Amino acid sequence: MVRIFLLGLVVLAFVGVGVAGASFDYYEGDPVTVGIFNNLTGADVDGLFLRFSGPLTPENAVGVEADMQLESDVDGQLRYSGFVRPQGMWEVDWLSNGPRLEYAAWLADGVVVEEIWVHSPTAV
Repeated sequence: MVRIFLLGLVVLAFVGVGVAGASFDYYEGDPVTVGIFNNLTGADVDGLFLRFSGPLTPENAVGVEADMQLESDVDGQLRYSGFVRPQGMWEVDWLSNGPRLEYAAWLADGVVVEEIWVHSPTAV
């Protein structure tokens, strides 16, 4: 019985680490969608590139272990610059009834260092 209990704790700890280790978390609400981008590259990054299906204006952007500014916003392609530390995160909020996020990537010196898998929470 003790073995089963300990195994259950190990499995729960592993699952918790797996969930917390996602590079992209996505929450679609009404009226705002929240995208949380976690820096799992293992290094400081100095930018985040987001491509949407059409032009949009972000509603809010904030981070933890991060400080970035919207550098450019052209036809649904957003580029943030600043820094996000390893294990830090950057959150971007946009209107849910607008364009959809299609692509995201962490940047260092303007070069993609890691593509971020973006997904819909309702995708099968």
